Amino acid sequence: RDPAGAPIDVGFASEKWRKAIRDEAHPGRLARRYFEACVFVHLAGELRTGDIAVAGAGEYADWNAQLLSWAGCADKLPGYLVEVGLVEDLEAARRYDAKAFRDQLFDKLTTTAACADEGYPTNEDLQIDPKTGVPRLKRYRRGPRRISAAKLEQLIKARMPQRSLLGIVARTAYWLEWWRRFGPASGSDPKLADPFGKYVIATFVWGLPGAARAG
Repeated sequence: RDPAGAPIDVGFASEKWRKAIRDEAHPGRLARRYFEACVFVHLAGELRTGDIAVAGAGEYADWNAQLLSWAGCADKLPGYLVEVGLVEDLEAARRYDAKAFRDQLFDKLTTTAACADEGYPTNEDLQIDPKTGVPRLKRYRRGPRRISAAKLEQLIKARMPQRSLLGIVARTAYWLEWWRRFGPASGSDPKLADPFGKYVIATFVWGLPGAARAG
């Protein structure tokens, strides 16, 4: 209940959230931690779509003020150059400039091109058309399959659980969250009780010609 003693309205929550926030040990009451998570998840979604605004948000701290100044970046640049491997030590990093970066890339390109040219006569898989100069790789022909590869395939298949196509669609939707790409053209959250389930089933049905005709 709220501070006034009235029951808390959870109509904003989806059906799955309503099940999760119920306190099974105390019927009619809510599990506080799950309810708090539910509120903040829905609040974040409404803020993202613009359905809810925070009064006075313009007076909050500007995130640009938290960025490093150019002088601060310059102080950290030598250490970064060493960390990414562009130079070997801090002394060389302090002398590193745009010209040194350009010369370094040019030297790497020249060295790599020379190695490629040197190895071309013995490279049987690469052919260059004498008329157009377009390089082309020969199609790789697979050799005889090794016994160890066949055994490995059998072991992998034995340990892989059998999945239905609908289950695979649901799992990819859960992990990749591609179902969030669907929704109204306005960009607001869909007003569906279970958008995840609805979009997964719709994708499954319309992705299979037979299932779509059957529907």
